[in-house]
Amino acid sequence: MKNVIRISTLIITLSLIFFASGCDQTPNNKVEQEVKAEITAASAPEHQLTQDQADVKAAIEHFLVVAGNYDLNAMDDMMIEKANVASIRLNEGLWKTSTITFADYLEKKQK
Repeated sequence: MKNVIRISTLIITLSLIFFASGCDQTPNNKVEQEVKAEITAASAPEHQLTQDQADVKAAIEHFLVVAGNYDLNAMDDMMIEKANVASIRLNEGLWKTSTITFADYLEKKQK
């Protein structure tokens, strides 16, 4: 029995040596360059925004907070007259879409 284990161990060891010697040890330059680019991008300082970009970002962040808190009155102040609310949902295996003006949506929710 010990001979069978030794032979099995020897075969496994030789297989690993053969496999390791057959592997390409040269680095893949394309992958290495992509990894370096990702590291550089992650460590680079954040892009400086123009004043217009900063204003838009602030307005979107404010809207997301208002929407997340479901503050319909604050949302109403932010909407233009013809703003629409769209919804897409999966119902019994079928996708259903609908669109309604924000004024109609607000009216339904306030009832």
